Amino acid sequence: MKPTLQLLTTACLALTLSACGGGGGATSDTPASSGATAQAPATVSGATVQASSDTTITLNWQAVAGASYYEVWRNNINPQDPAAFQLVSRPNSNSYQDSNLVPGTDYAYRLHACASTGCSKPSELTGKTKAKGVTVATPAVPRATKIETTQISLEWTAVDGASSYKLERNGQLIANGADIRQVTYLDSGLTAASNYSYRLQACNTNTCSDWSTALSVQTLAEVVTPPKPPVAPAVPTAPSVVVNNSSSLTVSWSAVSGANRYVLKRNGVQVGGDKLSALSFPDAGLIPGTAYSYQLQACADSLCSDNSPATTASTRASYKITLSTSGFDNSSGSNLSLVVDGYDDTGWVRGAETISGNGSGTSFIPVLNGEKYGATISAQPASGQSCSASPTGRTSIANSDVTISINCLTPAVLNFAEASKSVVSGVAGTAIQAATAKTLSGSTLNTFAIRYSSSNPAVATVDAVSGNISALNTGTTTITAGLPADLYTATSASYTLTVTPVVAKTRLATMELAQVLAQRPGSKYQTLIPNRDLLVRAYLYARSADAVTPATNVKIGGEQFAMTCPAKLPADDSSNAISYTLNQHCYTTIPGRLIKSGAAMDIVTSDGQSLSANLVVNDANTIRITMVPLIINGQTAQIPTAEVLTSVVKRLMPFANVVVTVHAPWAPAGTFDDSLSGKDQMGQVLSLLDKLRVSEKSSDHYYGMVPWMKWSGTTGIGYVSYLTAIGRDLRSGADATDETMIHEVGHNLSLSHAPCGGPSGPDPYFSTDPLPWPNSDKAQLSEVPLYNQGAGILSSPGVLGSRSPDLMSYCGGKLWFSEYSFNKMSGHIRGKADYKAVAGNQVAANQIAANPAAAQNMMMISGDLNGGTFNPSPVQFLGSGYTANTEGGEYQLKIVSSDGKTTLRRFTPLQLDHAGSMHVSVVLPSIAGIVSIDVLKQGQLLPKAGVLNAAAAQPKAATGLKLSADAAPVTAQALTTNLTASSLRIRWNHLQQPWLSVIHIAANGKRTALALSVTDGDQRLSLQQLPAGGSLQISLSDGLNSSVITLKR
Repeated sequence: MKPTLQLLTTACLALTLSACGGGGGATSDTPASSGATAQAPATVSGATVQASSDTTITLNWQAVAGASYYEVWRNNINPQDPAAFQLVSRPNSNSYQDSNLVPGTDYAYRLHACASTGCSKPSELTGKTKAKGVTVATPAVPRATKIETTQISLEWTAVDGASSYKLERNGQLIANGADIRQVTYLDSGLTAASNYSYRLQACNTNTCSDWSTALSVQTLAEVVTPPKPPVAPAVPTAPSVVVNNSSSLTVSWSAVSGANRYVLKRNGVQVGGDKLSALSFPDAGLIPGTAYSYQLQACADSLCSDNSPATTASTRASYKITLSTSGFDNSSGSNLSLVVDGYDDTGWVRGAETISGNGSGTSFIPVLNGEKYGATISAQPASGQSCSASPTGRTSIANSDVTISINCLTPAVLNFAEASKSVVSGVAGTAIQAATAKTLSGSTLNTFAIRYSSSNPAVATVDAVSGNISALNTGTTTITAGLPADLYTATSASYTLTVTPVVAKTRLATMELAQVLAQRPGSKYQTLIPNRDLLVRAYLYARSADAVTPATNVKIGGEQFAMTCPAKLPADDSSNAISYTLNQHCYTTIPGRLIKSGAAMDIVTSDGQSLSANLVVNDANTIRITMVPLIINGQTAQIPTAEVLTSVVKRLMPFANVVVTVHAPWAPAGTFDDSLSGKDQMGQVLSLLDKLRVSEKSSDHYYGMVPWMKWSGTTGIGYVSYLTAIGRDLRSGADATDETMIHEVGHNLSLSHAPCGGPSGPDPYFSTDPLPWPNSDKAQLSEVPLYNQGAGILSSPGVLGSRSPDLMSYCGGKLWFSEYSFNKMSGHIRGKADYKAVAGNQVAANQIAANPAAAQNMMMISGDLNGGTFNPSPVQFLGSGYTANTEGGEYQLKIVSSDGKTTLRRFTPLQLDHAGSMHVSVVLPSIAGIVSIDVLKQGQLLPKAGVLNAAAAQPKAATGLKLSADAAPVTAQALTTNLTASSLRIRWNHLQQPWLSVIHIAANGKRTALALSVTDGDQRLSLQQLPAGGSLQISLSDGLNSSVITLKR
């Protein structure tokens, strides 16, 4: 039977919502109009079935503007029959739940939006109730199958029709609320001795049962086991000892059950601390050839066993190598270089020794018992002697110290150029002729060991060292020259000296030779500069008022040069006092081409007088200086011109040639104060400048000028006997060149400070007792005249007591080097190829030529030693063609690589010109996979400040880095380059490999460093000043290891 419902004026049809106005009922399935002229609300939109169950359908729709209520019509018989729709509700909201429906049945709905003006047209939708679910029975009470202190194992009987279960503990779902598919569950993480209540619910896909009756259960209480009284471990067996070398033993032992630490005793005293956990201990720093006894205790916490039986072992014996030298002539300041072979804890070692005198001394090279030792002469003395070492080759040692004998006794021939000479009576302190010493092969010996004697001192005396004659009375005498028998095997030589009466009205008393200092022949400190013009002065006096100046000439090398003499000679007062006025006596200049080793000179006058001298001439005369204008905080140093610098160097130093190269302005990597006024910033930049020199493979002196923006306590700094120095620029005045720079380059040429103004470490020679000259201990110059050859000016060093100080002092008014300092610089350059004059193109070739012995890639390890602590700098890759530093000295680099190999290399630190830190700079063959670098002194490891980033040993995950606004992201170890004709841009991962170095290698091999150890991750380098072509060597370093690429231009 179809029920009939009274309908309102507007009906809501299938799946449609219509807004309806008020009004009476009607039986029509289409809502009737109320007759109102006003417009009904809009049709309902957005109607959906929001939810359903087996007996409900929930409808939801969008609210309609102007609707005051809605009508919901339902049809579950025939959706196509309007009469089948029945009004079921008039809700005021925009949702409705239709209930009490038939499970699994389709329904059609019409929805109307209504107001007083009527209802809208219907909005239709359909829905369906869910099928009646299969009910699930309530589970039985779950059971506890195992109860522990912190967990309970549960199980239950399966329920028919259930596909999963839910479990509550104390009213809260457990198992993260997930469905449990099995009939067991382990509930863990509980508290001991605590009560828990469990309920179970069985579920299928449609429904869940009621909760089961609760199971109450209590976890077990903790069982407290009383601690067992501690027991000390068993006594260990005797340890084993392996002899490593002369200073270390390795002690090892077997594990003892129950022990968590060990205590090792050496000779009854604990070593290595009381918490040794390893089963071995390397015992280092021991005394060579000494027996040591070891015992062990095994410990468990605070309880230790008794001592184990003792094991005794001895370190290897290490013996001294004594160098015993005889026959060595050091009168000219020459040295003998020796390479000594020995054996130490690292294995076979070789070191360079320098012999400077006769006698015995202990080499720093040791030799272990049973190993071999030996020595080879690496450089014969500059004196020309020939030395030999014995035993030859390498000899085994057996339980004793050993001696290497160095014998320099040299066969020689002495000779005077002329068999007879004459001199007028009254001549005093004048070199008539000097003996020449030569080897049997004819090579000249550079020696001051010749000693002279006169057979008739009443006629003439002779200075035993210089050979200078003082003619006292007329007559003849024999002047004999000999060499010490313990230095040379040579017969004596002699000439006959005739002293004639004074006939001339003048007296030719003595001569002076001047290039930088005016010294008399045979002076202790005189060494002339080869191939440099020489001023010759003749001290000619008038013995009577009517004396006429005779014609006076200098004869040398087969040529004759007239001397300029005053028209009126100074009166003879027999004092031979030094004259500081050039034209007061006769003078002339001899061209440099005649000034060479072995040259002999005579001064002759037309009135029958003569003087002779054998010239003492060096074999080196050239210095090459690369001036580097430093850039500090955007300020570029102002440097002197090459002409000015050449003039200053030649005025003050022992050089005939000065080759000046101006380097492109260079900014050292780092952060610095103006004028490098921060602590040790001068030293830091000095080290960086030397790295620049080494990187550019130059043997030049490198001098860096610092832009002097403000006063700083240190105006310059340099290495002693090494090639690099820095100092203030011309902003501080012209003395930045002729004082600061010359002072620092003096250090490079072996000079220490002179003792005035409180410098550190003054040269003790100045204060020798007796003093070398008056007031030398105050660093004042001697009485020797100063000669400015470029200006042709002879001048005085000042009056006694207030003479100018040596340039190597800290006192004001510095003008010149003392005789001693000048001669010491001359000795430093003697015999060194880098200071000898060669053709300009050959100089360049020497600097850039690859050393066949150094064809392998090289690296540079650097840093500083301050207070006995090693502070390493990043290792720098150099490439091929460099020469490794000669090994030697008491310091060693210890380099450990990833293959487990340890490389030890001896070196001598660079000494600064002031007390304090020393710098490390060692060029050596490249080593792959470096893990650590340390420094040892006399075999003992020095503390190290800081650790370099070993990224290669500890790989990092690739990380995206944004280097700059216009840089693409770069991943770990990535490198991008942009090379044009005029520039190079490099971007890299500076977190993985912080340090970048770039070196341009020209087509002829010349190297120019464009960047050294820069760290910002993005560099733009100008190539405009470089020659075309060549290549760019780019290296990235993590501090210990480098990766390298080469770009062709």
